[in-house]
Amino acid sequence: NSRKFEITPLARLTREYVALKGFRDAGINVPNIIGVVAPSRILITEFIEGTDLGIIAKEVLAGKTDDYSPIKTYGEILAKIHSLGYALGDAKPNNALKTDSKIFITDLEQAKKGGDRAWDISVFIYYSLRLNTNGKRVRDFVKAFLKGYLAEGNREIIQESLKVKYYEPFFPILAPNVVLAARDEIAKIVRAS
Repeated sequence: NSRKFEITPLARLTREYVALKGFRDAGINVPNIIGVVAPSRILITEFIEGTDLGIIAKEVLAGKTDDYSPIKTYGEILAKIHSLGYALGDAKPNNALKTDSKIFITDLEQAKKGGDRAWDISVFIYYSLRLNTNGKRVRDFVKAFLKGYLAEGNREIIQESLKVKYYEPFFPILAPNVVLAARDEIAKIVRAS
């Protein structure tokens, strides 16, 4: 099972524009819109100087840092986006930037109201864990993310992400012990009261 991504340029531009406006209005850090060139299907946003959250995730999982706070914060932000009725569609960590004090969500071309929120959780977790084999780090990473998510998020969405269809697409990039460790931690969070 894999997700179908929107590929038409106008639809992607529209999704990004609507999400940027809606998220900003809700207090979520996103780049400011500078302009739109509709005939050319170009959306111009401000440049955000920061560190790709994907790089931070790799450092955390490799044991180069014990600071899981950006991962937890991303979970909080994703839960807030979900509470607005949106799903990102492409929630991989590379689509977020950490500045000195904030995390900005970028690349919102696949964001839409009513999208699959369990898919977002799975994309963030499993895409982050690719090419990793450290079971303890995997467990701590998943715990930090879901602890952040539960600050405002819905436990049922996390439970939905346990279904095979949400992790199966990631099998080619995940070690079996990583899948088991991640799913075990997700299940523990779901069972907790």
